[in-house]
Amino acid sequence: MLLSSPIGAFVRERDGWCFDPRIATLDVDPDLEIYLGDLPGRLQALSRQDAPDDLEARLARASVETRPPLRTAPMPDSRAKAQSRAAPLSRRRVEQARLRAGLHRLETLAPELGALRTRRVRVLEKGPKGGIACAPARAIPERLKDLSAFIARNRQRSWLLTAIYAYALFLLIHPYEDENGRTARQLFAAMLQAGDDGGAPLAISSVIILFEGEMSERMSNLVFRGSWAEFVSRISEIMRTYIDLSIEVTMGDYDDRIAG
Repeated sequence: MLLSSPIGAFVRERDGWCFDPRIATLDVDPDLEIYLGDLPGRLQALSRQDAPDDLEARLARASVETRPPLRTAPMPDSRAKAQSRAAPLSRRRVEQARLRAGLHRLETLAPELGALRTRRVRVLEKGPKGGIACAPARAIPERLKDLSAFIARNRQRSWLLTAIYAYALFLLIHPYEDENGRTARQLFAAMLQAGDDGGAPLAISSVIILFEGEMSERMSNLVFRGSWAEFVSRISEIMRTYIDLSIEVTMGDYDDRIAG
C-alpha cells in the first residue's frame, strides 16, 4: 500500500486514507524557470493594459481547441461551466483584493472565505488513481499556516513559480466546504498581481477551468510522482493561451474566433 508520495504522505483517518501535503519541505526550484520562459514579462505587460469589464466572460466563450501548444481539447461541458462561473469584474476585484491582502496569512481568512470543512472529501476523481482524499480536516489550520509561510519564504525569489505551487497546494489542502476551486483560481490571480498597485484583476479563471479535466490528471501525477516540472510546464502553456486570448479580445479581434 502506498503510504508516501514525493510531495506528502498518506495518513490513516477513522473514515479512510487522506493525502497530507508536505508543504514545509517544498521550495521553489530555480531550474523550473526554464519552463516559464518569457511568461513573467508577458504577464506584467498584460497587467498594465486596460481590459474590458466582461473580459472573463469573453474568455469563457473564446475558442482554444486548436490553439498551439495546447495538446488536449477542453472537456465537452467545460465551456458552459466556465461561462456560468465568469464573475462580474466588481466581484472578482473584491475577492482578489481580499486574497491579495492576506497572502501571508491564509489561515486567518477562513471566516471571510468560507467555513473550514470538518469532513473527508475526495478530489481528482477523474485522474488515473480514481481520486484521493485531501488533507485531514484536523490538519487544515496547520497546513494553511504552512502554505502562508511557504508563500512568504519564496515569493520574492520567484513570484510566478510560487503562485503555481500555491495554487496546486491549496487544492490539495481543500480547506473549505465549498468553492475551493474558485478560491484557488482567485488566489492564483491575486498572487500574479501581488506586486502591482492594483488595477483590474487578471481574469484567468475561465481559461484554467476549460482544462480542469486534464488538470486533474496532472495533479494526480503531481501527488503520485512528484512531477512539478510537468505541472509547471502545463500551467505555463495555459497561461500563454490566456495572455494571447486576452490580447485578442482586448483589441476587439475576438468576435470571429468564438467557437460555434
